[in-house]
Amino acid sequence: MAAAGKAAREYHSPRRQEQARRTRERIIAAACDRFLASGYTAATMRGIANAAGVAVQTVELVFGTKRELLKAVIDVAIAGDDQPVPVLQRDWARAESTTGVTEFLAIAGHAVRIVADRVAGLLAVVDEAASTDHEIAALARQLDAQRATTAAWIVTGIIERAPLRTGVPRRAGWACWRQAGWA
Repeated sequence: MAAAGKAAREYHSPRRQEQARRTRERIIAAACDRFLASGYTAATMRGIANAAGVAVQTVELVFGTKRELLKAVIDVAIAGDDQPVPVLQRDWARAESTTGVTEFLAIAGHAVRIVADRVAGLLAVVDEAASTDHEIAALARQLDAQRATTAAWIVTGIIERAPLRTGVPRRAGWACWRQAGWA
């Protein structure tokens, strides 16, 4: 307790922060391996903790529930790292500075392909579990909304660089995108 009139000193340890970051990375990697190998239902917090070399309580303290752990694993797979920067605010997404539709599509397409390679197996895990687990079904809907946001960003980027013919509404571009199965 701080003495009267003195502010409490905040504790800050870069070494402990780094240790916590590495522990979180190990848990995420172990969880990813377990989810991909066994599926959501068969993967256990104990198995994930053992694979990460930590106690079950550590996994629960850091992530709370298995659903939240799966969400964190997917977020890392989508972003490529554990930094708290939204995907569409990352450097690659700053393609809005490009002037042509071809350059924009090359950048966006490259990023989408990389993300799809990293996340495809995990999305299959989510789809399998969503049929029997309402919390995972909610996660599946959240992931669908995220994909729709990315698709809308791409459609907007295309339209900004190659406007639709006069009289063609923006929703026509979106309808083509959905019909192609990209949204």
